[in-house]
Amino acid sequence: MKCLFGKLPDNLWVKFAAVTGTEVLGILLTAVTGFVTIHFLPKEIYGNYIYIVSAINFLLALSELGINHCFLPAVGVRVEEEGYIKAVSRVILSQRFRFWFLSCLLVVPYWGWTSFQQGWLQPLGILTFLILLAGSWLGLNDQMLRMNAAVKRWTATVARSNFSSTVARTVFLFGSFLLISPHHVLPAIALASVVGTLASIATYRHCGFTLPFGKKEAAVDNEAEINQHVQSILKPLVLPSLIFVLYSNFGGMILGWISNGKVIAEAGAVARLAAVLLIIDRLSALFVSPSLARAKTELEYRFLALRFQCVYLLMVCLIELSVLIFPSAWLLLLGHKYSNVLSILWLGTLGPILMNISGFTFTMMSCRGYTKNQLPITLFSFGLQILLYVSWGASDVRHVFIINICTAAVFVIGQYVLFIRRLCTKLAVESIA
Repeated sequence: MKCLFGKLPDNLWVKFAAVTGTEVLGILLTAVTGFVTIHFLPKEIYGNYIYIVSAINFLLALSELGINHCFLPAVGVRVEEEGYIKAVSRVILSQRFRFWFLSCLLVVPYWGWTSFQQGWLQPLGILTFLILLAGSWLGLNDQMLRMNAAVKRWTATVARSNFSSTVARTVFLFGSFLLISPHHVLPAIALASVVGTLASIATYRHCGFTLPFGKKEAAVDNEAEINQHVQSILKPLVLPSLIFVLYSNFGGMILGWISNGKVIAEAGAVARLAAVLLIIDRLSALFVSPSLARAKTELEYRFLALRFQCVYLLMVCLIELSVLIFPSAWLLLLGHKYSNVLSILWLGTLGPILMNISGFTFTMMSCRGYTKNQLPITLFSFGLQILLYVSWGASDVRHVFIINICTAAVFVIGQYVLFIRRLCTKLAVESIA
């Protein structure tokens, strides 16, 4: 058990098994609470909750705009220099806070207007939104602490923090379900998320990780140079990231305008089935990205990247195949209220899976600072999404699923073209040198 609560042993397989076990257990708890919430709430109320969560996710995505992708390449091989890591963290976190406040000016009015159109702008809905808004601000701090722990390879601390957050949220949520009726429980569900974030931050602080503000480290005289380096990585990402954020959140936000609570609830519930991908994504953030960022040569990077890519594709293909062959088993997680989507369940999960593949591929490039040429892909995908929603609409959840698949497929193809071209180009340059 010691390896779960301190620095993991040097044996990589022991480390992988320990962290994986903790992460899997935490994500299973998260999945259980998510599906219990789906069963507990009526469709219309769940649709309201999903729309509020979509608005908060939109706000967080707008506050990021590629900033987090600058952390690993900015730190690079200087992971032993505490002062340098603090300086990089301070620069990135300051940018995120600034973008968070600006994002509030856009998202809050839009959420209020569309919620009024749906009849959701009531005291409980407003309170739920405000609680999650406060939680999103705390989440910026939590995310920075997680990146600091991951880059230093304190993977057990990250796993422990994720697990403590999940347990705190689960206990609070189940207590709320026992004490509060389905029609009044939304603020308690939001508060459970905040409690989980606070538990995560407390775990990091207990393990010695703190936010990079207050007294500056002695070895950060070059903070202006660090800021310039971060900006050089960020600059080609901002516009593509903005369009990608609009693309990835357009569906969820536009549904509140052109569709109804039933379609929003069905789309959100089916997308919830793809939560199993969280296991893969979290392990990727802990093991894959830091390993690729530390690769000393392009040949080593290419070997690791291709190996990770093959394993990832195998896992997501097995997941989608199981949904296609055993849809009734997966539907048990949603309940009889969603039996009308049984025949198209595989369509609903295929879109999120394709987006995860493209996101994983992009992360493999961005952790080395390869962030160029994303604008044409995001522009084309976003334009296709708008065209399909305008011409086809979203009167039925099948429309939403097919639109998600079409636009996600464009992203997958685009990321693979850039990924293969980058591998071939860099390897050729290194061979000549």
